[in-house]
Amino acid sequence: MSKETTHKNPTTPAVSRRSFLFGLGATAAVVAGGSLAGCAPQGSDTAPAAATSADTEAMAATGSADSELATDTVQDALAKPAKNQETKEADIVVVGSGIAGMSCAVEAALAGAKVVILEKNDTLTGGEQLHFRGLPSFSPEMFKYIENADPMKQKQLDKGISQLMDEGVAQIFTNQFNGRKIIGTVGQLQFEVIQYRLLHEYGAQCRWEPISLYKACWVESDDEEALAAFKKRKQHFMAKDKEGRDVFLADSNYVLQMAQSDFPKIRFHFSSEF
Repeated sequence: MSKETTHKNPTTPAVSRRSFLFGLGATAAVVAGGSLAGCAPQGSDTAPAAATSADTEAMAATGSADSELATDTVQDALAKPAKNQETKEADIVVVGSGIAGMSCAVEAALAGAKVVILEKNDTLTGGEQLHFRGLPSFSPEMFKYIENADPMKQKQLDKGISQLMDEGVAQIFTNQFNGRKIIGTVGQLQFEVIQYRLLHEYGAQCRWEPISLYKACWVESDDEEALAAFKKRKQHFMAKDKEGRDVFLADSNYVLQMAQSDFPKIRFHFSSEF
């Protein structure tokens, strides 16, 4: 009778994914070999060969699977800091900011728990595709042509105008008839600020030319033919804003009212949010 001996290791070694998979493969090979041996006739020499073949296939499979996995142990993986890693302590972690997730988070917070919500998107939502238009632009009160005072600094001027318009300092419209750029503001001080910043921040010089305009209106229509007819009729007063939308530059209140009367299929908006 054989005596069963149990060895105790005082230290438990770190188990890697390589050794874990190898152990699974070896165990499967042994089980498979034992099953084949039990089914084989007594005295047959094919059982050891079958076990050896199964063991070899298991080791090959383990090696191919292991090539796609990291060989680091769990302790090594935890010891390596991840990029943009941040540690927060919480009683409850809610994954997803949908209706269910937000409801759970609110109830847990009301109960006194410290809650952290994990959301992969940049907006707390249940998966809806959201589009932010930004702050709306309203029709300016004053308009002027902007011209380059130094032909050698055209790139600097264009860059400065583009960045200042993105900051919301003023609005820019490009006349579709002559291609000239028109700056619209709510007061004279903004023209002086633009001219100063272009010179001192971008090294570009500009000059202003007056233009008599009453209102800037964003136009749209469900009837493409009606919109095309309106733009052709008012081609001297049509412009594009920095987003490429159609803008009607009316030079008087009377002209605006007549345009609204003559083209009932055209919708006139006094802000860009429509």
